[in-house]
Formats: sequence, C-alpha cells, structure tokens
Amino acid sequence: MAIFAKARAKPKKEVKEHGIPFTKTAASVAGKYIDKDVLSTMDRTIKTVGGVDIAIPGTTGGIRLLGFTARNVYEYIAALLTYSAAAVLLMVYGIISGAGLIGPVMMTVAVMAYTIGRYRSAVSTYKSKFESQLPAVIDSMIQGLAIEMPVEQVISYIADTKSGVVTPFLKELRDMLFTGSSLESALTEVSAKTLSPDFERVARILSFRSETTAEMIHGLEQIRDNMETRLETQIMAKANNMENTMILPIMAGYVLPYLVIILYPMLSDLLKFFSAMGQ
Repeated sequence: MAIFAKARAKPKKEVKEHGIPFTKTAASVAGKYIDKDVLSTMDRTIKTVGGVDIAIPGTTGGIRLLGFTARNVYEYIAALLTYSAAAVLLMVYGIISGAGLIGPVMMTVAVMAYTIGRYRSAVSTYKSKFESQLPAVIDSMIQGLAIEMPVEQVISYIADTKSGVVTPFLKELRDMLFTGSSLESALTEVSAKTLSPDFERVARILSFRSETTAEMIHGLEQIRDNMETRLETQIMAKANNMENTMILPIMAGYVLPYLVIILYPMLSDLLKFFSAMGQ
C-alpha cells in the first residue's frame, strides 16, 4: 500500500470582507492598553476556533457575532466598540425622547454578554472536541510507530485516513513536510495553532530524533493514558453535577405531588378533628 499520496494544493478559504467599523481604532487602542501577549493569544485563539487559517469542520472563517464575523482579535475588539457606539447613540436618543435609559442599558449589557459568550463558547466547544478526539489519534500514532513506520509516514497516513477536528492540523503538518519544512519546525508551528498543551507534548516527542521508537511509544502512551483518565474524571464530575441539579426538578415534579396526595387526606382529617374539638 502506498502511504504517501501526491501533495495536494491546499485550497485557500475565501473570506468575504465584512467591513467591521473601528477596526483601525481597535488596533490602535488595543496596542496601547492591552498586553501584547494577551492580544497574541486571543488572536491565535480566534483564528483557530474560527477556522480562519486552517479548515476546521463546522467553522465559518471567524467567530460569528451580531452582524459581524470576527477573523482576528482586532475585528473582535472593533465589534465591541461598534456595539458600544450604538449603545451610546441609543442612550442619547433615549434622553432626548424621554424614553429613559433602562432599555438601552439592558440591551447593551445583553449584547456585550452575548459577544463575550460567543467567544468563550466557541473556544470551549473547540477544545472539548479536540481533547476528546486526540487520544484516538495518538493511539494511531503508536500503532504506526510500533510497526517501524517513520514519523513522517505516520503523520501522512493518519491525515489521509482520519476525520475530525484534529485531522486538519495533521494535513497542515503533512503539507508542510511535503514542501520541504523540517519535522521539528513543522511540528512546532502546527502545534501552536492547536491550542492544545497535550498536542504540543506529542509534537515534542515526535520531533526528538535522538529517542528510540520504544521511548517515543512509551511517551505517547503516557500522554494518551493521562488524557483518557482526565476525560473520564471530567465525565464523572459532570454526571455527579447532573445528579445534584436533577434533585430540585425531581422534588418539584414527583416527590412533592406524591407527598401532597398522601398527606392531604391526613391533614384534612386533622383539620376536621380540631374543628370538631373547637365546637
């Protein structure tokens, strides 16, 4: 079986110009008042979870907001500034028309909360999918290395045969190797895009040429086992929390009506008894 396929030109994702107002202003303000590392981290996060520079399934070329799609950190901040400017105009209109400020203020808070929530939700969804699918990919790497396949062939084979959130990064890695990048530099560049410390550890193990195959397999097995243990712990914690959150609905929907049915006749008889005693 031929493991390598002919390198395919990666299609560039077309992104329409959305024209978010205040983008230049956002870049200027952010550069002055926000730490560069924070901006860099947010920018990388938005580009990854939005599928801006790598084709991740289910993405739209950025994080969708109300009326805009933010493709980088400056467009995201620009969207917040746009909503803020609209809120100020609504407040001014409310003051002039005598309609009051409660409505515009509540609307502003809701829009801001939605915008921040969209960012957090996109990041949380992406990381959850990536971390849940990565152990299976690591297991495939272990199987390939166990039969003495070179690391480059293992990456290429998995990129061609697997699907999911992890696969686009392996395809990016495969294409970089085909175009002449060294394994170490390609792994370093691609692992930074994944936003996954576990994948970065995998990349470090795969890039160590001085390690024997047995040592690489042992390191990958440790990462896989630790991830599976962590995922099982998270599932158990969610199950326990679900049990606690279900107590109130169960009490309200089943236990309380049952108690009413059982206790009502007794209470009724007691009331009749005391009423007769009073007469």
